[in-house]
Amino acid sequence: MFDITTVREIDYGSDQVAYVYQDHDDPKLWYMVPVPTLRRVNGAPAFSLTSYTKNGGGIAGLCTFEMELIQPTEARRAAEEVLGDDISWGGFTWVGGTAFFYYDIEGEAEVLAVEPTLYGTNVAAFQVPLKTAAAVNTFKNAYSQGGGASPFRVEYDMQVLTMLLGAKATVKYVAEAAIEYQKTYKTVRDTWGNQKKVLQEVKQVMQQSGAGEVKVTLGAGSSPELEQRVRDWGWTTLENQVANTIAAAAAMATGPDPVSATTSFEQTYEEDTVIDWSTPVSTFMRKFSAEEWSKLFVEVDNRKLSVVFNLIGQLSRTSDGGAVAQSITVTVDYPTRKTDNTFTLIVTDGDQSSQIYEAPGDFSGGAYNPQFTYSYVILFEDGKTYESEPVTTTDTLINLTPNNFGVRQVTFIGQDVPFTAVTGVKSVDIDFFFAPPLGNPAIVQTKTMTANGEANAITFDSYYDLPIGQAYTYRLRYVMDDGSVIVSQPPGALSSSPDNTNSGNADIVFVSDPKGLFTQFTVRAFNYPGKPADLLLVDVTAQYFDPANDGDKALFQNTWSNWQPSGLLSFAEPRWNFQAVDNMNTAYFNISGTIFYSDGKSFMLDNYKQSSEYKTLTISNTVENYSVKVDIGQIDWDKVANVNLTMFQLSDEARERFGDTLPRFLTKPREEMTSEERALAAGSQENLILFNVLGPGQGTPTDQLERYYGIQRERSEPTVEFYYTAIYVMKDGSAPRELVDQKVEGRLSVELPALPPASVAGGIVRQVIDPEALAARTRAAE
Repeated sequence: MFDITTVREIDYGSDQVAYVYQDHDDPKLWYMVPVPTLRRVNGAPAFSLTSYTKNGGGIAGLCTFEMELIQPTEARRAAEEVLGDDISWGGFTWVGGTAFFYYDIEGEAEVLAVEPTLYGTNVAAFQVPLKTAAAVNTFKNAYSQGGGASPFRVEYDMQVLTMLLGAKATVKYVAEAAIEYQKTYKTVRDTWGNQKKVLQEVKQVMQQSGAGEVKVTLGAGSSPELEQRVRDWGWTTLENQVANTIAAAAAMATGPDPVSATTSFEQTYEEDTVIDWSTPVSTFMRKFSAEEWSKLFVEVDNRKLSVVFNLIGQLSRTSDGGAVAQSITVTVDYPTRKTDNTFTLIVTDGDQSSQIYEAPGDFSGGAYNPQFTYSYVILFEDGKTYESEPVTTTDTLINLTPNNFGVRQVTFIGQDVPFTAVTGVKSVDIDFFFAPPLGNPAIVQTKTMTANGEANAITFDSYYDLPIGQAYTYRLRYVMDDGSVIVSQPPGALSSSPDNTNSGNADIVFVSDPKGLFTQFTVRAFNYPGKPADLLLVDVTAQYFDPANDGDKALFQNTWSNWQPSGLLSFAEPRWNFQAVDNMNTAYFNISGTIFYSDGKSFMLDNYKQSSEYKTLTISNTVENYSVKVDIGQIDWDKVANVNLTMFQLSDEARERFGDTLPRFLTKPREEMTSEERALAAGSQENLILFNVLGPGQGTPTDQLERYYGIQRERSEPTVEFYYTAIYVMKDGSAPRELVDQKVEGRLSVELPALPPASVAGGIVRQVIDPEALAARTRAAE
């Protein structure tokens, strides 16, 4: 493990700098941060710029290129002159990373984020659609001036495990500042709202919005240079955390402007804590000579199909470092290229981990056809093969990740668990689950952690010759010195995969102090103009419950009295802050009070409950809030390993579009949808939440706790509707069972059955509550 306090700058070449770190234990072992460079394939730059002169299929041009990370020979030579020729070089083991391309079109800065391969030379393939002829000309001018540096640059933010030495850091997200910034700049661009590319949006505006804070406290003898490097690491860490927060808020949105539904958070990293240290390094791309440019820039009449295929993630075994497979052979089916349409990616060779596949555009239907079909064959090390089903898509980036190879590798590392403190933690039992391929038993695995640090990490790894899903779930059980147990279970991941993953499935989970979660709860109100009534007065009290740890006792409480919302969007002040156990899977808020409208009517919130994953109560002059109780007490845990329950409401547009028949793909988890399906789901589903109900692990009591889901009814509508799907993963490895299509009326509760019937197509349950049932519910609450 390298020592972050030993960083040295090494000058080499023409005004170039490389950075090296010394090993923590071996003073003769050094690590060099590799630098980005344009990849070369068959001796030529991996770069092309194409201008479409007639049929661009919606764009005017396309720029594709590949970058990689290298350790220049001249940089190593220069380092050895400074450090001594008797040193040796170590290599980083990457646990995550993102590559960013910064460019400018007509005076407006843009950034594109992609995921590098995480092995070999960390190849990052970029595709930049250029919408206008002016954009094409901008790229031509940037790269074709005959040598020197272009104005465009590429930055790699790679993560590697080490210890935070010589300093401690606190990162903080200030939701109020982000919301105010969004209000100011919303007319210019949707700064935060692009869910699929939310990380690159956050990267652009995080610091200038004032929504982030990074505080560094140096230890004795530490240098200002170390302070700056820790600060840079803190910003990278915070940007990733905020990206995940905003993406989740967009998926769970119960109103417009998902940023306004986010709440502030902060996290402190103490000195000597194990962290995923970032090594940000950037370079300006070079311009090309006239001879090179003549081969790299082309003008054609019609748009071409251009698709990037990548091997992404940790494709070696954690036990012995061996490759999980030999190769993967991909075949692409597209009307204009029926031959020479197969290529091979080599798992053990970083130089052959990526392929840009191109074909002349198909315009046989009169317009550009972006749809193609691909399949692949995996050759495993033991000679076995797996042939995939054909996949039809319009994606221009296809990432083949470890789960495609049947690989699941997740490592839990203690970060700041108080193992040695008085009345501290004795051990942490980790219940871990993922769904294996059909025919393989599905069990909840349990392992125990007894100390912090990478040397004491707990790893769950499994290898199959068949693909597995991307999702997994876990539960932490902190066994305290006094014998009590604290349960911590995160919510189901709605958006972290695949749109915002930084790990390529080389997953690291940091285990922290169970009581250290900073929690903020807000009440926001929308007063939409032109409606029959306005919000006049709000008088509510909120309580926080964590029944897994504290039974029926309310742990925290806050009241907002006689609040008068003003403007389109307003917030009840002050924001409610408290410290709680990180247990968003089962903890909830209970809210009571009255909402008064300008037409003389009122609505009572009487023990309205919502999952603590929703840290904002959204009210408006157009909706009323109701809560749905989810009863899991009947599930047959002798046969079932895990249940994934997805609940959602539909947007107005989706109700008109789909009617009573919802598309089948809405029964699938987001990570199993195609990009087209995910885009349609994101535009159709609102108020989305996923409950992972994990079966009992070793020594774990059966989970019988109720969950709560908050729904909204338009005041102008006589009924309220919501939808849900449930997937039961069977212990014996048989096919998962799902609820069937059905309509349930008159209840504000969901009772999951012991076991759905076998061999029945999965469906979506539509639950409708009519005016009489709502009135009865209201009378019962009075």
